[in-house]
Amino acid sequence: MLKIISGIYRGKKIYSLSGNEVRPLSAFVKKSLFDILKNKINASEDCKFLDLFAGTGSVGLEALSQGVKKVVFVDKNKRCIEILYKNLALLGVERDRYEVHRYDILSGIHEKEKFDIIFVGAPYKGYDRMNYSYVTMKNIWEANILFRDGWIILQHCSKEKLEDKIFGYTLFRKKAYGDTILSFYKLYE
Repeated sequence: MLKIISGIYRGKKIYSLSGNEVRPLSAFVKKSLFDILKNKINASEDCKFLDLFAGTGSVGLEALSQGVKKVVFVDKNKRCIEILYKNLALLGVERDRYEVHRYDILSGIHEKEKFDIIFVGAPYKGYDRMNYSYVTMKNIWEANILFRDGWIILQHCSKEKLEDKIFGYTLFRKKAYGDTILSFYKLYE
């Protein structure tokens, strides 16, 4: 089991899948991510967070715990979605604070609303066959779902090399944690 690291659900345990089906962020990387996001989350009373490749919801649940008003979770894996609903119930998250959608992100983004923060936790497996981050960024761009001052955070493997400029987005921060990289993008100024 994983734990929520901070906020209103701090210390509560949540379920995950065993094996290599999902790769949740380590507690250290998640803490670092939310230390960076703290001011962004607190800057808006209505902060909306999109968790793409959500898995069992570890990152989006942390966002809810730390004050995000609403999280939309998206994943195509039925088992992950089932465990995500179990985690939402376990934490007692109010129904108006989240939505869960099941579809293949690589085929396009189906969301219609805009978000302050979009987290992309794409799978590492297959990075040599397909650049998940690049395809997802293309789909985010085409869906036009990032607020003007919003951020996109890509969690990716160090072997996946990303450009500083992807579509209409520019890299403004990058943090390495061993094999895990967090790359932060925003719209061109």
